Amino acid sequence: MGWTGDRQRERSKKTRRAQKVSFVKLRVVKPGALKRMLRNYVWYFSVWTAVGIFFFTQAVIQKFLSREPTPWQHYLVSWM
Repeated sequence: MGWTGDRQRERSKKTRRAQKVSFVKLRVVKPGALKRMLRNYVWYFSVWTAVGIFFFTQAVIQKFLSREPTPWQHYLVSWM
């Protein structure tokens, strides 16, 4: 065997160790962090919806003033 056999064994140990470590590195979310993430997502969704409603109302007002035949639902879908 000699020196190359030792290197192969060492290399296989490293790969096994790396495989074990990949299972250990699973991310665990703490309850406080989960609450914070949920609150952030609700905040982002609310802001996104408010901005979408603002632009939707602008587009619908422009549609009615120009007497465009496009249904208002198309504007709602495009801005949400």
